[in-house]
Amino acid sequence: METFDNLDKPEAKPEVKTVENLEARTDKVDVDSIAKKNLPSEVSEVDTREYVDSSAIVPGRNLDDPDFYSGRRYSKEEYAASAEKIPEVRARLAAGETIESLVQDKEVGICANSYFNESRAEKGMLTVQENKDGSLKLIDDGNHRLKAAQDLGYEVPVRYLN
Repeated sequence: METFDNLDKPEAKPEVKTVENLEARTDKVDVDSIAKKNLPSEVSEVDTREYVDSSAIVPGRNLDDPDFYSGRRYSKEEYAASAEKIPEVRARLAAGETIESLVQDKEVGICANSYFNESRAEKGMLTVQENKDGSLKLIDDGNHRLKAAQDLGYEVPVRYLN
């Protein structure tokens, strides 16, 4: 497991990837100009996912349970580390990168696969159901990923149960 003991030392801090860094890339796709030309086949992927505030989703179980992370394959810290990548994955998708390439990226792959991968049947995008009162309820899997996103205050991509 990766530790972050040396993060206070300037030379040990990892490079932070920001939207500005992505905009400086020369290989990015100009999605707006391609869309204006009506040539969607030239766009590797346009992010059409629907995003909602994670705090608006009612989990399927009690997130305050002291045993919430007991017996899990991943720790609370590992879920948080994955969720921290949500803004970067979202920005890179908006810049035209494909979900397939992001899943293979060693820095953001776990996040891309577990929050954004629409083709994954299980443990992919969070699935929600809209209740009659307009609230959203998490369906099936994803309580730990939802909790991590909620703790960070992030919007998450969701798929709606029909």
